[in-house]
Amino acid sequence: MRAVIIAAVVLGIVLLLILLGILTTAVLLMRIAAKPKRSGIARSIRYVKEQGLYGEFDDLEKEEIVIPSHDQYELHGFYIPAKKDGNRYVVITHGITDTCYGSIRYANFYHRLGCHVVMYDLRNHGVNKKTYTTMGIRESRDLRAVIEYVRRRFGESVFLGIHGESLGSATSVLCLDDGLNLNFCVADCGYSDLLELMTYLVKEVYHVPAFFIPLGNKLVKLFYHYSFSEIKPVENIKKNHTPILFIHGASDTYIPCSMSQAMYDANPGYKEIYFFKGAGHAMSIASDPKRYYNVLESFLGRVR
Repeated sequence: MRAVIIAAVVLGIVLLLILLGILTTAVLLMRIAAKPKRSGIARSIRYVKEQGLYGEFDDLEKEEIVIPSHDQYELHGFYIPAKKDGNRYVVITHGITDTCYGSIRYANFYHRLGCHVVMYDLRNHGVNKKTYTTMGIRESRDLRAVIEYVRRRFGESVFLGIHGESLGSATSVLCLDDGLNLNFCVADCGYSDLLELMTYLVKEVYHVPAFFIPLGNKLVKLFYHYSFSEIKPVENIKKNHTPILFIHGASDTYIPCSMSQAMYDANPGYKEIYFFKGAGHAMSIASDPKRYYNVLESFLGRVR
């Protein structure tokens, strides 16, 4: 009898530890999505400099800007005018954990192409007030606010595009709307379906069973009022008519390049797609800067 009691107690403890492990992992997944580690400005700048893509950014004319979003959350960033007058503008949205200074890599290229550049910190990133990340839900509304800011300040008729990396790419695709009258979109290494991505990361990257993901999904909904299953850029893009350029590193193990291919296939309007051989996540521009610049230049020339 004593042995049976001991066995039952041991089994109970094991089951409790398993349940605690599931709960802990689900909470960790929730925090990774909603409360990602924030990079500092110095780290973003160092990262760009290490790739040799910082260029002459310090010498460029720039203006600090603060843009209130739909909920009055303040988005901090920069406006960088082109060297010559023109009507081409681009809004650049960086990736998760980064800051707008990480967008310098792209800003320099657009500046060379004669574009006025607006780059800004995503909510809960950079110098913006701490809050929580919604993986594209509120971020797409923030991007809409930045687009509307550009239109109000520089005119409704300007040639305006958006460029996003990773989370910024998904945010850009979620923001595509005929009512915004955008002239182009560049989506670099974005995800097509957040729940699918989370499942992939847990199973293939972190090598953890994926059965706790539904619990993590419910916790995100409970605490942060959105769910992984809501965020599907591949569905949004089915009604897109803004010319779009997809770019993805062929060796990306964080967000598989198949996700860009899925969005390319689903997009009904003008589209182009390029894969960069050997490039990891968000590394296409660093892997082959010359090709990246040429791809951008050619794409902008075709959609002009």
